[in-house]
Amino acid sequence: MVYKKTATVNWDPIDKTVLANEQVVDGCGWRSGAKVERREIPMYYMKITAYADELLDELDNLSEWPELVKTMQRNWIGRSYGARIFMPLEGKNEYLEVFTTRPDTIFGATFCAIAPEHPLALEAAKKNPAVAKFIKECGTLSVSEEAVEKAEKRGYDIGIRVEHPFARERKLPVFVANFILYQYGTGAIYGCPGHDQRDLDFARANQLPVIPVVLPAGADDKNYVVGDVAHTGDGTMFNSDFLNGLPSGKAKMSPPTALWQ
Repeated sequence: MVYKKTATVNWDPIDKTVLANEQVVDGCGWRSGAKVERREIPMYYMKITAYADELLDELDNLSEWPELVKTMQRNWIGRSYGARIFMPLEGKNEYLEVFTTRPDTIFGATFCAIAPEHPLALEAAKKNPAVAKFIKECGTLSVSEEAVEKAEKRGYDIGIRVEHPFARERKLPVFVANFILYQYGTGAIYGCPGHDQRDLDFARANQLPVIPVVLPAGADDKNYVVGDVAHTGDGTMFNSDFLNGLPSGKAKMSPPTALWQ
């Protein structure tokens, strides 16, 4: 079994007012000030990801549209290139499917994080009231990109461990996290604190290891450590087994990446 994004709908007869992400300010409706809660509602879903490339490419042909409007549309549609990696659940013949735009940093992974709506999170909530409570608290937060970036990065360790796909002896804790969006990728990520600021802040707050794997130009691989700022730029791979010595850009696209398709 692979734990990945699925579509579920709970039918609820209670009337609701639906707000866009931009209409939620500090967890409340922008006009009424009433507390907002995220819920699933019955509706039709269109898999816009199937049309993303076509929609984005055709924006260039809209010569009479203002550039500002086209930029907003590009940002709303979005396009991310990356890899899907299957992380084995410890002691089970099951996998957590994660998405990353930086497969070159896989050896720097020290934890996994899943969205509150992820099936693995909901399954844990049935067994643990504390997990259910945390998920409910996450439901009051806006899911706009700006709100997620500004919010305090919080998570709850659900007690599940996954095995690193290239170093099975390494066990990574799985957190339900308020900064993971279910509608992006697979709704699950691996955290590489050394090279993502959000992951670094979360790791520091939860006393998680920080393993640098991309060495900045001019740095010494024997003495390099990550401080308060993650290195998100290019460099040379180290602490990375078969990727060692490769430029980080090439490591993303090198033949070994076929292993994590």
